[in-house]
Amino acid sequence: MLQQSAQDGDIEAMTRLGFAYESGELGPDGRKPARQWYKKAAEQGFAQARERLALMDEITGRDRDIESARAGYAKAETQSEASRLAVGDFQMYGWGGKRRAQAAMARYEKAARSPRNAARALLRLALNHYWGAGVARDTQRARELAQKAFAAGSMEAAYTLGLWLLEENSDTPQQDQLRQAAHWFRLAAQGGHAGAMWRLGALLENPRFDADSPEAAKEARQWLIKAAAEGDHRATYRLGQLAQEEGRAVGGHTALTWFERGAQGGDPLSQYGAALAILDQEDPDREALTQALEWLRRAAENGHMLSQHLLARLLDEGRGVERDLEEAARWYREAARQGLPEAQHNLATLLAQGEGVAKQPGEAARWYRMAAAQGLSEADAALGGLYAKGINGESRPQKAVRAYERAARQGDLRAKYNLAVMLRDGEGAPKDEKRAMRLFEEASEAGDPRASNSLGFAYSHGRGVRKDYAKAVKYYRQAAEHGDALAQFNLGHMALRGKGVAADPKAAFDWYLKAANGGYPPAQTAVGFMLEKGIGVEQDAAKALPWYRKAAESGYAAARNALGRRLYEEEGASLEQKVRALMWFKLGMDAGNAAAKANYDAVVPQLSDSAVRQALDMARERDGKNAPAAK
Repeated sequence: MLQQSAQDGDIEAMTRLGFAYESGELGPDGRKPARQWYKKAAEQGFAQARERLALMDEITGRDRDIESARAGYAKAETQSEASRLAVGDFQMYGWGGKRRAQAAMARYEKAARSPRNAARALLRLALNHYWGAGVARDTQRARELAQKAFAAGSMEAAYTLGLWLLEENSDTPQQDQLRQAAHWFRLAAQGGHAGAMWRLGALLENPRFDADSPEAAKEARQWLIKAAAEGDHRATYRLGQLAQEEGRAVGGHTALTWFERGAQGGDPLSQYGAALAILDQEDPDREALTQALEWLRRAAENGHMLSQHLLARLLDEGRGVERDLEEAARWYREAARQGLPEAQHNLATLLAQGEGVAKQPGEAARWYRMAAAQGLSEADAALGGLYAKGINGESRPQKAVRAYERAARQGDLRAKYNLAVMLRDGEGAPKDEKRAMRLFEEASEAGDPRASNSLGFAYSHGRGVRKDYAKAVKYYRQAAEHGDALAQFNLGHMALRGKGVAADPKAAFDWYLKAANGGYPPAQTAVGFMLEKGIGVEQDAAKALPWYRKAAESGYAAARNALGRRLYEEEGASLEQKVRALMWFKLGMDAGNAAAKANYDAVVPQLSDSAVRQALDMARERDGKNAPAAK
């Protein structure tokens, strides 16, 4: 539990874990990991961690003669109880020689008899009994010694007693145990211990301590404010959270002010909070956004995982900063390495697309798998798409189906839809139209317009179900009303043909127009045709031309033919216009449109060889293809 709390960012847990390594509780030669954990906590402003780090630096610094220091303390031991404690520390932690924990305990016992050093020595004894360092583990004896240390004046001992109560009952804390912990924290806090002030404030906020008690909430806030005044960044961050949750100042300060206080003190979590507070403003100005990015950069550079991910997202989206996919990928990678599944997913997406980094679908799949292993359904859905598309040119439909299955079980709509498509078409799994329909229905009910459109298509064509135009219209309408351009086009088609609904050319035109405005080329072509012929709308051939052009320029073969026809047939068409028409016929023909080929064959004899060559050159230039020379 201590290790997990430290990894989750609890600076007290970091310090205590450092001590566990330093004391040998977690194995021999734990000085290196001890230093790492002390340093992490010290960088976030935790005084006790700074003290332990300073002591290690003093005794184990590269420029110090450890053996000489140990010998010096040993000589002074007979004259100074403080030196006796120092010699005990050398022996307990193995500084300058072999670890001699039992000898250290004996020295602590002697030092504890001195009124001047009793508090410090008794606390050392208590900690070692608690951890079983140099003596058999005995938590009851540890408590007795810690209480004696407190009686001798150690606020740290009272604080430690409170922590032990919380640690030992962390899974199912009872109110009585919480009250005992609060008692010790309160004693330490009243003695000026900043960490205890924070712990007491946090504990009084715990609903299990005294649910819905305004007195407890009020006292909690008072202690948090006192802890913040002592420089405890956890308290400033929590006060910022409270101000944010309540939408008003707490302790005379806004959320942003509290966060910035901790941020200026170097606390990465507060820097993250300050950035979020700015970004959550309705319309932050550029100066504010710049400051938010600066806080995120500082926190990210200090290894704060969520800041790394948020900074990457802002760079990815170009919000408040010029879009920089290369730097976004770098920060996604930093957060991904720390195990954040969302960062792993986003990094994989950039790798799959080759944005900001070299395209590496295999590496993308690895990161997607890591995120999916942590339960991120979007990662499995994306992994399925990657397998379906192919990695290094090899499509893996069976793996795609398995990935979609995993994500679909978690309720991922994209996965349900894609899995349904593969089952319907028999890709990567035996064809199963009935199950495909069930998945389409589940996704449709959850609001996926593509699934609703697919249901409409199934009912209109009788795929996996009995043909039912009325149901087809129902599902097309559901998707169309959610803005799905393909469904809008299909609904227009049903209205034009009178399938499942009374024939209504005007309604058909309206739906085609919505789909056309959504960028769907077949709908743009249909709008052009209806304007040209006056179907469901007042005839206006001039207005048809821009719609044909939009669809033709997107590569839609039927639109290329329609545009060529309009240009060629227009009254008074110039030679230049006819050449352009032939170009469009050629492009439509190359895209497989039979009508375009027929028109091309009909027009070529009517134009000179030079005009035909010009049209072919224009077609070649537009599509970058080698059009055959005119005969």
